[in-house]
Amino acid sequence: MLHYAWGFSWKGLLLFMLVMLPNLLYIWIPAPVAKKIEGPGFLALTIVEHGSQALFVVLLLFLTSTKVSPLQSPYLYGMGLLLLAYYVLWGLFFAGMAGKMAWMALAILPVIYFMLAALWLHNFPALLPTVIFGAAHAAITWQTYNP
Repeated sequence: MLHYAWGFSWKGLLLFMLVMLPNLLYIWIPAPVAKKIEGPGFLALTIVEHGSQALFVVLLLFLTSTKVSPLQSPYLYGMGLLLLAYYVLWGLFFAGMAGKMAWMALAILPVIYFMLAALWLHNFPALLPTVIFGAAHAAITWQTYNP
C-alpha cells in the first residue's frame, strides 16, 4: 500500500535549504581555487545532473508521506553529521585550502545527505533520481577539477 500524497513538505524544504546555504555564499564570494576545465562530455552529463536534481527536489518538496518522520532517528543524526562535515569542507574551500579530495567530498556528501533525507521522510521515490544525480554530479566534479 502506498502512503504518499501530493502536497508541500516544509521538512523537505528545510532539508534542501540547509545544503544550499553555502552555495549562496559561493555565488556572492569569488572562488579562491576554482580551476574549471570544460570537456566534450559535459553537456550530456549536465543534462542528466540537472534533470535528476530537479526531479529529486520536486519529489522531496511535493511528494509527502503519510508516515511520521521521528526526530529520534539514525537518519536524522547521520544527516546532521554529514551537514556538519559539508559546512567544514565549505569553510576549507573559502579559506583556499580545498584539495581534490575536498572537491569530491563536496560533491558526494550532500548526495548521501539527500538519500538519508528521503529515507527519513519515507520518500522512497526520491531515492533513484538522487542516486542518478550523485553519479552525474561526482563525474562532473571529477572531470572539472582533475585535468
